[in-house]
Amino acid sequence: MWPFITAAAEKQAKEMLPDMLEESKPMWMTTLKMHKFELGNIPSTVEDVRVFPGTDPGAEDISLEFDFVWRGDQQIALLLNPTPKFLQSVPGLSTVVNKIFTWTVGVSDISLKGRLRTTLIPLLFQMPVIGAVQVAFVDPPKLDFDLRLPSDSHGSGLLDYVSNWADAFICDKVLSQYVLPDHYFSQVDGKSEDILTPEGVMAVWMIEAENVPKMDFFGSGQPFGKMWLRPRSVKHTPTKKGSNPKWEREEAHYAVPVHTRVHQVLTVALLDHDSNGDDEIGRGHFNLGNLTPGELTDLWVDIGVPKKTSSEKKGSERKRDKILGFFVGAKGKQQKDVEGCRAHIQVAHVGS
Repeated sequence: MWPFITAAAEKQAKEMLPDMLEESKPMWMTTLKMHKFELGNIPSTVEDVRVFPGTDPGAEDISLEFDFVWRGDQQIALLLNPTPKFLQSVPGLSTVVNKIFTWTVGVSDISLKGRLRTTLIPLLFQMPVIGAVQVAFVDPPKLDFDLRLPSDSHGSGLLDYVSNWADAFICDKVLSQYVLPDHYFSQVDGKSEDILTPEGVMAVWMIEAENVPKMDFFGSGQPFGKMWLRPRSVKHTPTKKGSNPKWEREEAHYAVPVHTRVHQVLTVALLDHDSNGDDEIGRGHFNLGNLTPGELTDLWVDIGVPKKTSSEKKGSERKRDKILGFFVGAKGKQQKDVEGCRAHIQVAHVGS
């Protein structure tokens, strides 16, 4: 079935990705386009298959869960134009620069691992027996990849910045659409509806943060927080000043329905406000399966960089990369920059 799966996925990706890339384009990129997208011929592997009855109280259903591992021979490439920030407001000159600095970034050695669930819902007492199919990752899958440039390119210093952006884009914008409770849904009988039944409501308050680094060379930091269970429903806190911001309880409150508490993960992110585009400092996570329903949980969440950069580089190479990043307005994150940074939150889950 793999040739049919890849053909369908490639067709869907080519329809969806152009708009998604344009919406998620960093401020320091003038152009960001899909240059090549082929998923290859090496199929995924499936292990540890388990079958069990579903838990939806409104329908008869059955689920299959299995470990999904994919290390394929994909051929994916992006076309991008990094533009120095001091030229972004000069249309004529920036166009000339774009023609000079046009990079084709290849994405290789992609690895995707996760626990996948296929649910047949509802089961019918008539043909075709299955009303619809839901497919989703049980937890956020683990993604790994490498980026490469042509041998004659001089933009290797920006690969870490592109990698940080690509990791966040793929996980937050693409894969998150297929992590429970979100899922792919396909009708079989032409009648069944895709209905999610919440288990309850989660309420979370961001109280404060400490040791928050500023992301710009000049000026003071202006940190603010973001919280989400699903990237399409995000709560932003007000912007504060300094490295130890505090928020009033009513201004940093987030409430959202919970559908699969044991699998859902709350993401807490800290950002530095910038008129040229907000910079993510880092993020942390809390599994809702650790909550006791009906009780308030008070905790500190450690904030780490979204994706680890190349710490093995020599000092001169790291310095060159920072200078190049500053030149185009890209902001990279090193692990030492967020050491000791954490956010204080309170979380409660109330059953339906």
